[in-house]
Amino acid sequence: MRTLRLLLPAAVAAVVWLLSGYLELLGRQLLPGPVRHVLSLLTPETVPLLDLTAPAPWSALLTALSALALAAAYATFFSLVRGDHRGHEGRGSRDFAAFWFCAVAAGSCVAAVPAFVVVVVALRERQAPFALAAEHLVAVAHWGLVWGWLPALLAVLLDRRSPTGLRMRRIAPIAAGVFLVAAIGLIMAQPGANAARQEQSSEAAGLVQVEVGPMELIALNR
Repeated sequence: MRTLRLLLPAAVAAVVWLLSGYLELLGRQLLPGPVRHVLSLLTPETVPLLDLTAPAPWSALLTALSALALAAAYATFFSLVRGDHRGHEGRGSRDFAAFWFCAVAAGSCVAAVPAFVVVVVALRERQAPFALAAEHLVAVAHWGLVWGWLPALLAVLLDRRSPTGLRMRRIAPIAAGVFLVAAIGLIMAQPGANAARQEQSSEAAGLVQVEVGPMELIALNR
């Protein structure tokens, strides 16, 4: 039961994390501009769109690792925040705000992983797409502000008979270790996903050339 009081809010945060990312993807694919922008304010981009649309099985792998990293990061911050309480006094709105901020902090940590990859690749290729990385970090922080109340509310409801702060704090290193493993998995999976995207693009370009035909290509080049 003590573990469930920690895992359930973290699982809800991960579900909302994935839901926001998929809704953002659907909005960009199906909705017109003004409606899509409004939806983006309510469902910010969490999982990078390139990861959601990566060829199989990379899309499923990256999405699962992102959700696992988010849940682990939330559990880490939640256990630390919850560990500061020693009794049932002083709970309520302050706990709710603290648990809400856990979602903001957890999302920022997960978003820092692909942002780190972008910066490393940019430095290696002598480019500077740092604005894109910063934009994703801001969007994820916005997600925590918009949707962080859901796991926070569940955490407050379950926290009425929660374990002591000392016992809750013991879970923090385990959750942090799970986050680290998931983050490393995200970094290691990116090269394979990028190679699969390039292969898919090459195959698509080859199909276009076959459908057009050599004579049409000569005419187009002229």
